[in-house]
Amino acid sequence: MNKRELLGTMRAERERWEGLLVKVDPARLGEPGVEGVWSVKDLVAHMIGWERWAGGQLAARARGKAPTALELYGRPKPREIEQWRDFDRFNA
Repeated sequence: MNKRELLGTMRAERERWEGLLVKVDPARLGEPGVEGVWSVKDLVAHMIGWERWAGGQLAARARGKAPTALELYGRPKPREIEQWRDFDRFNA
């Protein structure tokens, strides 16, 4: 897969994801049970966190550097940075 194909796939999947989200009744966004005990809101927050993390990784790597905590995590408290280094704890 080349860059053009990857970007096309990413755009198509984003459109599909957003198409699913608009079908959810806003009154039910916080209702648990969509994925285990997670709600739609939980899943969206999780995806935003991972997108921010991946974007920070890609931006830093494009500059030939290791990503900073700010690039990876936004503006977390210091104790959160350590927690986010362990993916299982991050996901929890």
